[in-house]
Amino acid sequence: MSKIKFFVFFLLFNLSFVTAFSQVILLAGAPGSGKGTQSAVIQSYFSQKNKKIPAYSVGELLRQAKEQGKLSEQDKRLMDEGGILPAENVINIIKDTLDCRAGCILDGYPRNIESIEPLKKLLKEQGIDIDLIFFFKINKDVALARILGRGEGRADDNERSFNRRWEEFQNKTIPTLNALQKQYAQKFVEINAEQSKAEVTNMVKKALGNLKE
Repeated sequence: MSKIKFFVFFLLFNLSFVTAFSQVILLAGAPGSGKGTQSAVIQSYFSQKNKKIPAYSVGELLRQAKEQGKLSEQDKRLMDEGGILPAENVINIIKDTLDCRAGCILDGYPRNIESIEPLKKLLKEQGIDIDLIFFFKINKDVALARILGRGEGRADDNERSFNRRWEEFQNKTIPTLNALQKQYAQKFVEINAEQSKAEVTNMVKKALGNLKE
């Protein structure tokens, strides 16, 4: 086999291997629903299978962008008030960071319907698609108690900001999840996030066990 043919074969083999064993998992839920906790659980699950996949908290990426002065004053105020940034602004911030070619976990994205197609386009450019969507459903009172009790010291960890974030989630993210559920009906998993951490974790691992490798 010539060197050129061998190189082409090697490249195609590795691309198919990456695609076949790459999982893109979306985590959705209101503030306080435990997305970050389960993101770590999922990373650990794949690590035990000798597979490391990156986890991206879109909220954390936006907070970093804010600290680095990459957000407009309007977007800064919107974040502090618990609002959802325009889809175009978010995708422009995260597109150079997200690398899902070997799989990834996306915590808290997409948050509005306008973000669905940009995300799908970004994933398509990397040769992959969404494999699993977790929706961690929680009651407002339970979520608020968790937020006020977690003591992370974030600027938006207060009742006023929480109420705005909750309203935004109900008005914008819930319709987004409904749209995703229609598109990915067999990949959409709703979990009662008011259960104990152990119970939620067991349900997450059960869904992960059904993924095709």
